[in-house]
Amino acid sequence: MHKRHTPVQQLSRGMQQKLAFAVALVHQPQLLLLDEPTLGLDVEATEDVKILVREIAACGCAILLTTHQLAIAEELSERVAIIQKGEILAESPTAELIRQFSGTAYKIEMKVALDESRIKELETIGANVEDGQIIYLRKQELLYKVLEILKPLPLHRVENEEADLTEIFLKIVREGRSRDV
Repeated sequence: MHKRHTPVQQLSRGMQQKLAFAVALVHQPQLLLLDEPTLGLDVEATEDVKILVREIAACGCAILLTTHQLAIAEELSERVAIIQKGEILAESPTAELIRQFSGTAYKIEMKVALDESRIKELETIGANVEDGQIIYLRKQELLYKVLEILKPLPLHRVENEEADLTEIFLKIVREGRSRDV
């Protein structure tokens, strides 16, 4: 309440954004259009806006969000459209688009460096070893063979290499450009 009589121009960018949300929601719209709602905000204000967007969506309001911050789109959206020069290049549920562009690759990070004999054995079956501690697998069926070779060495992390929306966007846009040439 201490900012109650403060002119909007004197509020922080985050407070201006929250005020804009309040004004937009006063009449309880069925559809809310958000253009770059986190642009220029600090980390805390960005998190507040993301929470607000989720709460608004949970109340049944449809939200159309445009952004160049693809991590925000990936986190908040149920469905994504990638548009270039007014043309929709891709449109689908976010999780489906990510699944479609993600491979079956794995990345294994070790806590210790591998010895030469293990590295050679891993490379023989088709794994790539970088810096003696990071192993990349392109074939899912190799995972348990690799883990058997690594046993009993301590693992730091095993993760499925999943595409993110930024990688997907760049791939789709670049393919769209190459078709125009």
